[in-house]
Amino acid sequence: VLDVADSTTSLVSAMNETTGEVRLQVAEVLSRIGRSSAQATIAEAALTASGTERVDLLGKLAGSAKRFGNQLDAPMIEQLVELSATGEDDEATAAATVIGALGLPQSDLVRLILAGQ
Repeated sequence: VLDVADSTTSLVSAMNETTGEVRLQVAEVLSRIGRSSAQATIAEAALTASGTERVDLLGKLAGSAKRFGNQLDAPMIEQLVELSATGEDDEATAAATVIGALGLPQSDLVRLILAGQ
């Protein structure tokens, strides 16, 4: 039996080298690995993508957050808060779903929202 977490580095590299459905499948695998580098890679990919790809990647990020909690740094969370406030409808909703899945303490969430205004 092999531990999928051992392939994290290769999967992170694959996120930068693939597109389309393959990239989403790699993101799905990363969303099931409980390492901060895996979650951060999905977040970076989602924040640099656009349209339906962004929404799909945000869904993978929300799944990771539900499974493993918040493993993102403050600047990424702030970008997600900004996207939830200013993004297109589907993107904003997907970003808000991620924020909810991260399980941030209410005091942190209020601070981030106020900082994003």
